[in-house]
Amino acid sequence: MTCSWKKLARRVATLIKFRRSSSDPPANKTSLPAPTASLNSTLQDAKAAAADDTKLALDATVEKAPGPHFSLHDLENFAKQELEDIAQVVDELKNAKNHTVREMTKYAEHVVNGVGHVIQYVEVFAGLHPAAEAVVGAVKKVVGLEKQRHENDAHIAVIHTYMINTVFHLNVLGSISHDQLSHVESHMQSVCHNFKTTINEFGMFVDVYHNQWQKIYKFLFAEHHREKLEHFRVTFSNYRGDLDRLSVMVNGKQLSTVSSNVTRTLSHLDEVLNKSGDIFKLVDKFDSRLEGIEEWIMAHGGASGVIQSDQYLEELGIKLNERITDNMKVVLRTEFDQILQGHEQVSHVI
Repeated sequence: MTCSWKKLARRVATLIKFRRSSSDPPANKTSLPAPTASLNSTLQDAKAAAADDTKLALDATVEKAPGPHFSLHDLENFAKQELEDIAQVVDELKNAKNHTVREMTKYAEHVVNGVGHVIQYVEVFAGLHPAAEAVVGAVKKVVGLEKQRHENDAHIAVIHTYMINTVFHLNVLGSISHDQLSHVESHMQSVCHNFKTTINEFGMFVDVYHNQWQKIYKFLFAEHHREKLEHFRVTFSNYRGDLDRLSVMVNGKQLSTVSSNVTRTLSHLDEVLNKSGDIFKLVDKFDSRLEGIEEWIMAHGGASGVIQSDQYLEELGIKLNERITDNMKVVLRTEFDQILQGHEQVSHVI
């Protein structure tokens, strides 16, 4: 590794000198603890965290400046609080049938906008390795794009939570010295490279999903959407385990990187995702014209049968009050993976 540790220490000191702007309050619905007035104890915390002089002092002493600042310990607590908040929000999605579409959208917006401290926190650890830094950069880009959406989607938010929970586990790097990290360099490079690739793929999928906003795509591509969501769920979960194993490889022990409340709450995500079909059905659920659409599709050969028939597509378009264009027919008859690949080639959003 060619990383300058002194330079990195200065960079980390700047990162943890996080100031909460009065114009940019935390997105959490739960009040966060007040910031510490002084950081005199941070050097002592850093010494306790560092096993030798090659390990970065993550809680470095920062320059004095007006306004409140956070120690790394505070930032970690804020990040965990955000994880608990968004996990509880996503957990509520399993009660989708009890909420309106507007309420579900608000839940999704909370998940997307409520991770600022998590990203601030992992940026500190990402600075320990260029590959980890690239992962956090990819996450920030995807989160930034989601914040720009006019509306956020509930089942996308479920996978978003998996992604954020996994990137939080980059804090395992704080337990590994410079020398130890060099011994697991190959593993670290592989995990972070694959993680970044999947984040980019997820970003592309979400972009395609939002671009294909018409109801006919939501109904006829529903199975493809569910398969992709499951793929991202499993893959992000696997990366989380890979990051945790880094500590086992160098220290011989597993670290607890999330609080028991977070672990317990996130355990509901599998159940939520298994009901993602219910979330799909929430689209315009009060529109009586959409009643029986899925049953009609199944009675006419399923999604593939309807897609291949001009007559059925026209009939479905009438039921959905949507005009089916020749271009839409071409898109519907294209393999979904090819659609994603084609979008990646012409899009520069990720």
